[in-house]
Amino acid sequence: MKKDQFICFRQKLNYLLDGTESWQQGSFDLEGENRDLTIPFRPVLVIYHQCGQLRSKNATYRRFVIKIPQQFVNANESFYIGIINLELYYPSQKDGIKFIHFNQPLEITGELFCNEYYNITRTIVQLFSTDKQEVENFITEQQPNHDGYFHLSTGRTVLQKPILVINHQCDIGKKERLKEIYRQFIIYIPYFYYNPGRIGLKVFHIGRLGLGINYPNERNEALVDITS
Repeated sequence: MKKDQFICFRQKLNYLLDGTESWQQGSFDLEGENRDLTIPFRPVLVIYHQCGQLRSKNATYRRFVIKIPQQFVNANESFYIGIINLELYYPSQKDGIKFIHFNQPLEITGELFCNEYYNITRTIVQLFSTDKQEVENFITEQQPNHDGYFHLSTGRTVLQKPILVINHQCDIGKKERLKEIYRQFIIYIPYFYYNPGRIGLKVFHIGRLGLGINYPNERNEALVDITS
């Protein structure tokens, strides 16, 4: 059984706020907020479905749009659309729509550098779905290439308060290096790069960071292989 797809856009169908699939019983919930105060906030609900559609058209969807009443914008109240029968033909409904799936991952990129004596590929960049560095929250890790560049993706992981953890041995003493001690600092992913639990809104590029700097709340500790 194919699930229906529900997406919330701002004004035009080119600024995605949130997206989800319905549960088996047809219920769903979405949330979104205006993160650009220079543009009027007029959200719409877009429903993609294949109810009553010929099997030969399984590669496409039917689509119709519901405008969110203005009284529910900036109000601490949910907009309940009621029970909708998808067998009906709704005003301005379109058929044959190629659906671009909403659950795009959050992507994070950056470039790290140290002095000429440090092999930057020994750095380990880890991504967690919450601000707790625990096994159940671990998503992925990567070592930068020789130019210090890395590119991580969350896949379809549920995001709550994701963090990027950078572990490195730049400018660390030989004694600590032999003990596998790493310098570690954390970067919190700004909320406007993702919607909790669902979708990456745009690529988060942390820029070019020098590892010789002491970052806020940086600490030295032995690196634990959380992937094993």
